[in-house]
Amino acid sequence: MSGYLFNFSLNKTQSNLLNQSILFYNKCVFCFEFESILDEYSKYPHFVNDFDFDSVLKSARLIARAMGELFPPSLVDQQRVTESLALFSAGDRVLNRQEANFVLDSLDFYERVIGLGQIEEVFSKINLFSSNRLRVSGIEAMGSFSHPLKRILWGHSPTSSFGIHSSSISDDFRVIYDMIQVLRYAIHSVSVRESESVGDEGTLMMLRYSVWSDTPRQTSKIPLPTCSFGTSF
Repeated sequence: MSGYLFNFSLNKTQSNLLNQSILFYNKCVFCFEFESILDEYSKYPHFVNDFDFDSVLKSARLIARAMGELFPPSLVDQQRVTESLALFSAGDRVLNRQEANFVLDSLDFYERVIGLGQIEEVFSKINLFSSNRLRVSGIEAMGSFSHPLKRILWGHSPTSSFGIHSSSISDDFRVIYDMIQVLRYAIHSVSVRESESVGDEGTLMMLRYSVWSDTPRQTSKIPLPTCSFGTSF
């Protein structure tokens, strides 16, 4: 594991959104609390439905509960829950490589699921972390829930979603996207340094063409955060 540390400097808005993202990631992916999707969704105005908002949430909550019935409490990964909540409660933002990747995953997950309406990411992540314990039939059943939820909540077809610049989403999600850009660029820069130090030309070639190599550009209404890195802070 890399000995580098990442000093992720955030303002209050960014820090609150990061904490919100980590807690949602924990609830949804590791605890299977799918009603948290509705809790987060209801925090933001949406303009894609022509019918009563309360009725929309009621219908969606029934689907979320049905999703939850696929996963008994015994499947909850208590170790991952403990680790993620420990990070959530931490007051500082100096991260090691593992924590930086976890933060990046949390931000990306929240932005995609709640902001862009890519609810299929829920099933993708659960499959990634729990595939050794979930039957294929369970994953297929979860997939069948994503289509009606996307249609009810975001007005999306199964393969569509919002773009990050869409006027239909809150600027909060562009703030999150900006945090993603900055953190992944810092992680990428460390990977380049590590590959250069051992003369790994194959990895360097892949890194040069990675989206992570893109220079962060502000998309939200507030300035980009900063992220420095080093072996100590």
